[in-house]
Amino acid sequence: MKIDYRLACIGDEDAISKVHVDSWREAYVGIVNQEFLDNLKYEDRKKMWINNLKYSDLPIYLAVDDEDNIIGFSSIEIRDGKFYLATLYLLKKYHKNGIGQILLDQVINYAESKKYQEVYLEVLAENPTVSFYQKNNFKIVDSKFFTRSDEEVEEYVMKFDL
Repeated sequence: MKIDYRLACIGDEDAISKVHVDSWREAYVGIVNQEFLDNLKYEDRKKMWINNLKYSDLPIYLAVDDEDNIIGFSSIEIRDGKFYLATLYLLKKYHKNGIGQILLDQVINYAESKKYQEVYLEVLAENPTVSFYQKNNFKIVDSKFFTRSDEEVEEYVMKFDL
């Protein structure tokens, strides 16, 4: 399996949206209300990604297979002056191959190049990727609860010191 990495551009929004929704449906079964997962729509995510691609100067990193199909991506947000790993989504069949690590490393390298001192992320507490982030020296610094589809969900805020 040959995987390449590139920056997203306008025209990638359909494939990014598909990976976004499909990876949620794969990762959050049993964690998030199934009705919520079933009601996720590619079109809703597409609008969000079109806006990100058109109006943000922050990179979106893509992992693509040997047929140039997008199989995963990571993105960045700056909130209140803090650097966040906003997304890191990878289709389940590509897990455990180092692809997620490369997508994470690209974000961390960008943060370093822009002289940030920390990288933050938010992840559902029950998400198995919490251990992936902990292996990469992210520490849980806060926990909060919110309601999604009439269900209370816990989310961790994690931080990595550069």
